[in-house]
Amino acid sequence: MSPEDLLSLLRGFALRTKASTVDLRQFIASLPKGQMTPAEMGAALSGLAKKGALRLSAAEGKIRAVSFPDISEVALQEEYKRLAVEPDLPFPSLDTLPVKVATDEFATVDVKGDFTTLLDDDESPRKGIVKVEFPDGVRSLIVPRVIAGSVLIEAAAAKIARYLQDPKNATYAESKLGSVLRGNELVLRQALEDATSRPRKAATLILSPSDFQFRFWNHLTNLILQDARGKEAKTDVDHGLCQSAFIIAYTVFHMKGASQRDQEKAADLKKLDSAVRRPPYVFGYQDFYDMKDEKGTAFAAKHSRDFIHTFLKEKTQRSGDEDLPPLVRVHAVSQNKDYFIQRDFLVTVFLKKLTEGSEELRGRYMNE
Repeated sequence: MSPEDLLSLLRGFALRTKASTVDLRQFIASLPKGQMTPAEMGAALSGLAKKGALRLSAAEGKIRAVSFPDISEVALQEEYKRLAVEPDLPFPSLDTLPVKVATDEFATVDVKGDFTTLLDDDESPRKGIVKVEFPDGVRSLIVPRVIAGSVLIEAAAAKIARYLQDPKNATYAESKLGSVLRGNELVLRQALEDATSRPRKAATLILSPSDFQFRFWNHLTNLILQDARGKEAKTDVDHGLCQSAFIIAYTVFHMKGASQRDQEKAADLKKLDSAVRRPPYVFGYQDFYDMKDEKGTAFAAKHSRDFIHTFLKEKTQRSGDEDLPPLVRVHAVSQNKDYFIQRDFLVTVFLKKLTEGSEELRGRYMNE
């Protein structure tokens, strides 16, 4: 048995016993005889502990127990895997999670506020558990941070699919959406078919929405929430549906904005690339910080100075068999400053500076 297989069995045992600490003797008793010698298990457990996959507790020189600090997170991920195939199940909450979560193990976010920060693909740590709170008396849920921008969206889409699989709901949604999305009948029919029968595809479209997908999900989720607000008492199904509608509504809004920002950055990078091909051909850092778009907004103010730094880093690196990078960095010793010249204008700049230098030397010589 490999250490990875042993780790999987240990985690499964911890989940079944609903405990973060596993008594090693009980675990061994649950295994078929002869799978692993005590020496092999000891070596495998020590290796897993060094990797941080688990923690060991020993007594009298022997390993007695194994603990999983992240077992609650693992249990949650298992719950979300079940949700993908059984959308009628409720979203996990602090009250329903098989392995209890301590209050200091999770952060709380509002779906209308910081929830969308969980969707950003940054380099920050993705570990931990998040409690997501909702308005209108809708129950909160908990989710591992690492799956907030993927499996959670799939689970929400699956619940919307189950709602649309009711013929009455499907007819109602198609009628309402048809009036607000008039002129897009064929695309609407396809979107409804995906949302009803292909929730995974729907989740992909939610995370990367076109203009139509943005409008479709915005109107559909609003329709569901308006319908729920008219009910005096919400059932478990209503709570799950509202949670899903809120999650999808704010996700599609955030991702559409992110897509537009990415497109704007790409367009502005092209504008910078064009600007360095125009006089004066020589640019320092401050020159780049001061460069503006056609509306008079500085690119550095619009995107941050990191936007400029990323552009310069990319353009000052050679690729393939290039002799020179697109932008050549030149250090002015007398000023202790770096300047950047587009490689196609190196000769032009060199000749200009040579002429200026010659005239200056001639002037000094004549004055003497």
